[in-house]
Amino acid sequence: MPLRKPTPPGTLLKKIDKDKLERRFGEFKRDSSNRLAVDEFAIHRHHKYATVVYSLDTKRVLWVGYGRSRKTLSSFFQLLTPEQKFDIKAVAMDQSTAFELEVKKQCPHAVVVYDLYHVLANYGRKVIDRVRVDVANKLKHFPELRKVVKGSRYLLYKRPEDLSDNEHTKLADLAKLNSPLLKCYLMGNELRHL
Repeated sequence: MPLRKPTPPGTLLKKIDKDKLERRFGEFKRDSSNRLAVDEFAIHRHHKYATVVYSLDTKRVLWVGYGRSRKTLSSFFQLLTPEQKFDIKAVAMDQSTAFELEVKKQCPHAVVVYDLYHVLANYGRKVIDRVRVDVANKLKHFPELRKVVKGSRYLLYKRPEDLSDNEHTKLADLAKLNSPLLKCYLMGNELRHL
């Protein structure tokens, strides 16, 4: 008789859990939510993702689908009637172009709201970093000043209340340069309070 390969530990438990979750949450139940959030999350290593649609009104997950593409999100909207799509007033998301395009196609009257975390992260990467590099390039003939600017990347990402005494001193050195970086820093802080 050939030997059977042993079942890896936990495989049966995973199947039982999956079956239970499928019975409990597998069927789509649309509620009266008109404010939604859309996000993706990793489900396995090697870049496998799922998309989740969450109700901001009832604080519950409405739908989960495999993948993080526009087509994936389209599968959620196919479950809705035209009236239900029309009732959606706002959708919060990161700055995913795929999600934004699908929401605008399916619910053209709904407001797309970007979450603050991604807005601030993009402000840091796209605005502060660009200005910092430009200022450093202008100071190539002043190595000491250039060093101050080049070493300020993570300093400029921090909130004022999170700065150490040493970092406050470095920020003051940037202010002495009358650098546009200080303006970027202050604008980023104002952006947090919008």
